[in-house]
Amino acid sequence: MGEKDMIGNSMQTAAERVLTAAGIAALAILVVLLVVAWSSDRDHLDALSRTWRWLNLFAAGLVVALGIDLLPDFADETEWMHRADEVAIEVVASLAIVWYAGRRRRLARSLAPLGLVVIGEVVKLFAIPIEWRDTADVQGDVVLAALGVPVVAVLAVIYSRIWRRSGAPGEAALTTPDGWCRASE
Repeated sequence: MGEKDMIGNSMQTAAERVLTAAGIAALAILVVLLVVAWSSDRDHLDALSRTWRWLNLFAAGLVVALGIDLLPDFADETEWMHRADEVAIEVVASLAIVWYAGRRRRLARSLAPLGLVVIGEVVKLFAIPIEWRDTADVQGDVVLAALGVPVVAVLAVIYSRIWRRSGAPGEAALTTPDGWCRASE
């Protein structure tokens, strides 16, 4: 039996280990950036914007975590068509990071993070028939798709409940003139 690497899988190639290390480094950098961003939000928080900040972070974070998790898969894929779903997830994860980096967006009432999670799920669902003949690739896609459907459903329910509680978009009682969310009176 081969020597186990840092992840515990003796079958990992050098390229997979490099991509795993890059993913871990990216995650560490994102955590530092998140701490810095959240400390700058203190002056703009009320109950409603705090709720949206957490919910938007959770949804965007799911996509980013999936993107980081799929980085080592680039080393395994042999055909570009089979890499398409990983590339698409990396693009969606990058969009989630860029979207969440904007203070007004991360504190605001928005369906964009939920939309990014849905796009990620649709990408994995479309990958299943494309990679059907490659058993190793399709297994991961099936698992991610099977886990993603209930996650999307639960997120949709949570978003809809909070969305209804926070009022209509642009409602004067919930939004300050410069676009910040505030609790209804």
